[in-house]
Amino acid sequence: FDDNNKTIRKEKTMFKNMKLGTKIGAGFGILIVIACTLGGLAVKNMRAVEGKSHILDNEYVPEIELANSIERNTAKLMNDMDGYFYTEKREYLEDAMKRMKRLDEQIDNTKKLAEKAKHLVKLRGAVAEMEGNVGEYKKLVAQTEKIIALLHEDRKSMDLAAAVFMKNCEDYLNAQNDAMKKEFAMGIGEAKLLERLE
Repeated sequence: FDDNNKTIRKEKTMFKNMKLGTKIGAGFGILIVIACTLGGLAVKNMRAVEGKSHILDNEYVPEIELANSIERNTAKLMNDMDGYFYTEKREYLEDAMKRMKRLDEQIDNTKKLAEKAKHLVKLRGAVAEMEGNVGEYKKLVAQTEKIIALLHEDRKSMDLAAAVFMKNCEDYLNAQNDAMKKEFAMGIGEAKLLERLE
């Protein structure tokens, strides 16, 4: 412990005996060392931030943009399909098909991003799942279109059958009216007609 005290006293005595210019020079040198150390740390941190901002700019931001555009497009696609299902208007189906094409493009862009992005590990699995779901939805759209086309054909057939039925009813009624008029003209009385009906 005494050796340490002696060393400290020597250093104090040595510092007191230094000239003022030497003291200022030593202080300035220490400041330069501190500034260089802080500058080196700042450069190191900036490079780390630059790498992370590069990842953010090239991977995470495009992923979010694609996810948002896919979500919006899918919602509009489903809305168009609902419109087609409830109204059976062809323009809703055409709009839905345009959105389906756009959805395919968005999925392709997402697949390309997943292939080149190293940090988006879960995106690859999500793209495969999304493709499977879109494939199923396309099958359902095709079934809906087919069912609605069959409904239109059935309605046309029913309209034709209804027209034939109404024509037959009208012809039958006219024939009955003509027969009744003939019988009245031949002088068959009302009592005889009622007798026939019983």
